[in-house]
Amino acid sequence: MSDWNDELMRLEARDNLTSGQVVASEGWDLRWEIDRLGKMLESRDKEIGSLRFDIVVLKAELNAARGGRNG
Repeated sequence: MSDWNDELMRLEARDNLTSGQVVASEGWDLRWEIDRLGKMLESRDKEIGSLRFDIVVLKAELNAARGGRNG
């Protein structure tokens, strides 16, 4: 895929892209961006899940500390 992309970059640099090549290049860019954003969302979802777990643990520790102090 890098060979195809490199060739498009060379053609684009010379402004010799056909309309089909422009569409193909833009389509590749859009697919790459969608993939990048999807991976970023997956990463954020995992981070949010981890933070939620941390909150549950902290709440349990706080409740245990309050219980120990009051008892």
